[in-house]
Amino acid sequence: MHTAEKIRKLGFKRWYERALLEGHAYLVTCFLGMIVAIAGIEVVGGRQGLGQVLVGVAVGGLGVGVCLFSWQRYHRILILAEHLGAGATCGRCGHYARFGLIGSGGSDMDDPREQPQERGPIWLHVKCRECGNEWVI
Repeated sequence: MHTAEKIRKLGFKRWYERALLEGHAYLVTCFLGMIVAIAGIEVVGGRQGLGQVLVGVAVGGLGVGVCLFSWQRYHRILILAEHLGAGATCGRCGHYARFGLIGSGGSDMDDPREQPQERGPIWLHVKCRECGNEWVI
């Protein structure tokens, strides 16, 4: 489900909270990947045989892969949440995240298959529920 659909379904505040939780779960996974990579390096350092060295290299490589993937997802999710959260306050009445979604555009950061250079910035056309003011985030 893309970001605009999630915001429409959950509301902005709930989506924002979930994005922060998901992003920080990826950060914790990144740290766990670092621990696994260090454990793999430790196994390789023991050099008790070719089999153990290969296992250490495989475990270390897996840890590095998990770490890199998790860091990339953490970074993407937090950049998107920060971008949308910065514009979520109505300029007329000052209410935060009290808007309905009218439209959206741009490429979505939620799709990990898209490369960063292929994405344009995501934007949301919103309308304040309190005063009716419309703006684009």
